Amino acid sequence: MGLFFVFLSLALLPVVLFLAWRLVVWRLNRKCLFCAIVEGRAAAKIVLRSSDAVVFHDIKPLGEIHLLAVPTSHVDSIHKLRAGKTLEILEEAARQALASLGVKYDSKRVDMHFV
Repeated sequence: MGLFFVFLSLALLPVVLFLAWRLVVWRLNRKCLFCAIVEGRAAAKIVLRSSDAVVFHDIKPLGEIHLLAVPTSHVDSIHKLRAGKTLEILEEAARQALASLGVKYDSKRVDMHFV
């Protein structure tokens, strides 16, 4: 029985190596999911789109209304957010998106999370 598993693992080794190589290539060539949503290459239920930000529904909401606000240009680091007005732009976009849904903006219910 042990010899069977050795043979099976040797037979599957090229497949595993190929899949690992494809994963590396895919990770090097892909853009982030949020960029794909902003560019329209990934599906999202968009609430608000402006020249500076896009606000859309989370695919796994933690509440009745769970929105994500992202800048239209890719941001590599939170430190770059502090350098510009991106945080203020995202907050204003969230405020406008909530207003379009008929929800009053309440700073106690709006959180910012960085991924």
